[in-house]
Amino acid sequence: MAVREELIAAARGEVEVDLLLAGGRLANVLSGEVYRADVAVHRGRIVGFECSSAGRVLEL
Repeated sequence: MAVREELIAAARGEVEVDLLLAGGRLANVLSGEVYRADVAVHRGRIVGFECSSAGRVLEL
């Protein structure tokens, strides 16, 4: 599977992501709002927020 297709599949939840950064704080720079979010990372790139399956989970 090519890298781009793998990243898309990870964003869709079709493959397990490499890392989930759980319990972080995400800032919306347009509204100034800060909220809790889990960030899914696959192959060194952010592919989404919240996910069901991750190879490694890092609690923040």
